[in-house]
Amino acid sequence: MANLSGSVGRNGKNLRSDVMTVQRLLNADMPVGKAPLAEDGVFGPKTLAALTEFQRRKSLAQTGLISSGDSTWVRLGQALTAVRAPSPQAPVLAGPSAAWPAKFTFEQFWNFTEPLEGGIAANCMFMVQDLQVATGMGITFMNKANRNVGVAMAAGLEWVFKPEHAKANQKCSRTDIELDYDTVLSMEELGRKGPGGHLPEWKKITNCRITLDEMKRAVKKRIIGNINHIRTQKGASLGNFDSFPADAQLCIASLTWARGNDFDLFFPKFAEACRAADWFEAAEQCTFSNKENTLQKRSAQQQLMMRNAGFAKVGLGDPDTLHFPGKLDLPPNPYDELKTTYRERHHEISRG
Repeated sequence: MANLSGSVGRNGKNLRSDVMTVQRLLNADMPVGKAPLAEDGVFGPKTLAALTEFQRRKSLAQTGLISSGDSTWVRLGQALTAVRAPSPQAPVLAGPSAAWPAKFTFEQFWNFTEPLEGGIAANCMFMVQDLQVATGMGITFMNKANRNVGVAMAAGLEWVFKPEHAKANQKCSRTDIELDYDTVLSMEELGRKGPGGHLPEWKKITNCRITLDEMKRAVKKRIIGNINHIRTQKGASLGNFDSFPADAQLCIASLTWARGNDFDLFFPKFAEACRAADWFEAAEQCTFSNKENTLQKRSAQQQLMMRNAGFAKVGLGDPDTLHFPGKLDLPPNPYDELKTTYRERHHEISRG
């Protein structure tokens, strides 16, 4: 593993890149059923609790502090090796193993997310660099400072040689995967430009391709982890996720995919509307100010989901059925004489 630049933990330097590394390593050894940490580079009480719990499980001094070369760092490396062994079936993304935890299905999530991420349509089944090594559908590994961790994560997925290769469609070995990883990592100038518009260049210099089934497996594991994090850690902020209409659940899953599991910190009015089950207000608060790439399209689709949830709440659809990408129809407005708008009326119902 790459060394930390400083210490992480209680009274540590807590550099953002170091904290992200530790969070990712802790997630790799997270016990089944435990929600993964947000890999946001912020050392807070949840990361401290996970670190001290790791030290307790490994019979180490529970200092809540870690630095390169100390016993906690060594044991984290051993845990990573065990979890990320170079087997095609080894999981790469941390998250609890659980039955599907939402009212929408994985295929419905995939069909919504895939066009926004462009993994299949753009044929981004190879490694690219955008500050860190990644492949399609938002499956990210690590940056140059954490090269060994990233290689282990990539090797935990199944790759095959590209069609024009002499070993076309045969499984890639860890050495083959590592060669692609290092090739992509070395292209720093191209990496600074990001993958957008440069996919043909990344495609040309790489030999390994992630299979569609493997990409779906990785995406499914990540979104299960995201949803279970929301269910177990965000009740105070968002309310009871399990009780939400299916469309509202998909909207929240989308927000975790685009902004991480702590997205609610950046959408406080949306969180407030969810706590009140005011889905029409939530629809007004679930858009991104950034209009780059597909975020504007994602915003519009999230608004449709939340409006569907609002109409389901007032009896115009089954709340346990996902209506997106369809749109629940409005009945004739019976409030014209009172000059009451749909939005005003549905806010009244939602709030009360």
